[in-house]
Amino acid sequence: DMISGFGINPANPDHVIVTDWMDCFITRDGGKTWDSAHTRSAEPPGRRGKGMRWINTGLVVTTVWHYYLDPFEPNRHYIAYTDIGFARSTDAGQTWYWQTGRPLRNTTYELAFDPATPGKIWGAFADLHDIPNNNVISGRHYRPQAAGGMGVSTDFGVTWKDTSTGLPPKPITSVVVDPTSSKDNRTLYASAFEDGVYKSTDGGQSWMKKSAGLGAPGINVRACRIIRHRDGTLFCLVTALRKDGEFVAQGPGLYRSKDGGESWQWINQSQPLLWP
Repeated sequence: DMISGFGINPANPDHVIVTDWMDCFITRDGGKTWDSAHTRSAEPPGRRGKGMRWINTGLVVTTVWHYYLDPFEPNRHYIAYTDIGFARSTDAGQTWYWQTGRPLRNTTYELAFDPATPGKIWGAFADLHDIPNNNVISGRHYRPQAAGGMGVSTDFGVTWKDTSTGLPPKPITSVVVDPTSSKDNRTLYASAFEDGVYKSTDGGQSWMKKSAGLGAPGINVRACRIIRHRDGTLFCLVTALRKDGEFVAQGPGLYRSKDGGESWQWINQSQPLLWP
């Protein structure tokens, strides 16, 4: 990040506020120690280190893609953040544990909860934030080398294991679980930005590409969201691509699969959408 501004208290020059791209920091002792201004510790005074709980002050300015309540333990809450990772709470959102590090990436786009196993969660992670915000669509901070991955947790999001075998090195923006699949070998679907849809039939241990008929291969397969209807129908949204300031007509739209992702049909062909 980069420093974007600072201010000094004229009555006390040791009291300085520094801001960067996404945060604000305060020192009251001339820079010897610093505190984040967007959170305050919920731990006893003096405690520092991993596993701390934090209370948000409202200064975080970023996108929350989803806010989840755990289906088995409703006091457990989860936030899928853009740019600043992932947060979880064990007291219904009063205090928070902030988490980063692989397989967690800079952005958490979605979580999917196992319908029968408490604490088992899959996460869609990426190194590129703001999909499908105009920052990405217009290429302002788009990075073609930006990667992502899938992770699984079996302890309510406390720890995560990478489960990306077979996925491309692309941002993973969505994940859904088929609740009718075997408890021991769940069927999952994931969207890979610029590379379509992938399917797992072994709980995420391995993935296979399932994108026949999706988008415009070689032009735009910017899959950014998957939804599974309760009758098993899958829907995938392919979002926009701009080149030289113009929207590319081939690819974007809403697609549907009725055969578990084996084939996809463009369902808004009669009403094309350049930036869905």
